[in-house]
Amino acid sequence: MTAARRRLIATELCDRFGVSQRRASRALDLARSSLRYVAVTGGEQAALARRIEELAGLHPRFGYRRIWALLDRQGWSVNKETVRRHWRVLGLKLNGLRANPRPRRPHGQDTNACHLRPSRGKDDVWAWDFIFDRTSDGRSLKWLSLVDEDTGSTTGNRGHVGTGTDA
Repeated sequence: MTAARRRLIATELCDRFGVSQRRASRALDLARSSLRYVAVTGGEQAALARRIEELAGLHPRFGYRRIWALLDRQGWSVNKETVRRHWRVLGLKLNGLRANPRPRRPHGQDTNACHLRPSRGKDDVWAWDFIFDRTSDGRSLKWLSLVDEDTGSTTGNRGHVGTGTDA
C-alpha cells in the first residue's frame, strides 16, 4: 500500500469517527510525520515535464533515452529514470514504424510472375535450384540444377563434394 493511500485512510478515520491524528496513527501503526507529509511538486519538476513534452513533440521518433540525452546537452541535471518516470506519467510513447514507401503487391501479383509472363520459347526462362546434402562420412554435397522452363531440358547438374571444412 502506498504512503498516499495510508494518508487517505487516516484522514477518513479522523473525519468519520472524529478521532485525532495521533489516535489514528497509533491505530494504523503509522508515524505521525508520514500522515502530515504533503508532496511538493516543485516548479523545476513541472518545467522539466513541460520540456520533455516539447522535445517529444519536436522529435516524435525519439524515445525517453534520446530525450534524456537532449536534456543533458541543454544543461538539465536529470537522470534517465526521472525522464522515464515523466515519460510514463505524461503518457508519451513512440510512433509506429514509418509506412513502407512502396506498398508491396500480394504474393504472385508481380509483373514478372511466372503465370503473367510465361516462357515464349527455348532458352527464354530458366529455373535454378541449389540442393544440399551430406554423405555418410559427413562431407557436404552441393548441386546446382538448371532447367529450361519451355523444353524441360537440363544443362546438366553441377555438383561439388566438400571436404567437411567448408560449409
